[in-house]
Amino acid sequence: MELDQLLERFGKDTGLGQLTMDEADTCTFLVDDMKVSLMHIAEGEHLLCYAES
Repeated sequence: MELDQLLERFGKDTGLGQLTMDEADTCTFLVDDMKVSLMHIAEGEHLLCYAES
């Protein structure tokens, strides 16, 4: 499954709405006042996830 498909399904399943990666290969959304960011690192096909409260 591709990253875009995973984000689309995650957004739908959690009620966050449509989630997509932007031109910088990042996706940011809020969960209970916590800013969650995803960053796609093409080299090695990694997905970095971090949160700020």
